[in-house]
Amino acid sequence: MKRGFLPWIKLIVLVICLSAIVLLTVKNNRRLGLDESSFMYARVDGIKINVHESDGKYYLFLPAFANEEDIEYSAETKKHEITVLKSENLPGIFVTTRSGSLDKVLFDKEYRERGQITVMDSDGNVDTCMGLD
Repeated sequence: MKRGFLPWIKLIVLVICLSAIVLLTVKNNRRLGLDESSFMYARVDGIKINVHESDGKYYLFLPAFANEEDIEYSAETKKHEITVLKSENLPGIFVTTRSGSLDKVLFDKEYRERGQITVMDSDGNVDTCMGLD
């Protein structure tokens, strides 16, 4: 085999490997029920807030204490037009689970997963923070 073909063979193998990784990742995300909105979120004061999809439109619901200029969007969120809605004078309740999602809990009432609940007042002060079993 001529020496000039070796770099091309390496490149072809690399492209095949990368394609396989992408294909397996997409297949796994579909199996887990993940779509692009699963990767759409924002962080405000270190708190992750998921973007919600309804009829092809995306919404971010902010608690009263959040400042819109302090929002850090995920890479996937930056690709879409997001409508930001902010509550006024209402406390915020944040539930986190070990898996990072409430989907299984909401789908199957018998399913249990450890997590944490944090209740913050409208000024952003933690009122309650406790583990969930």
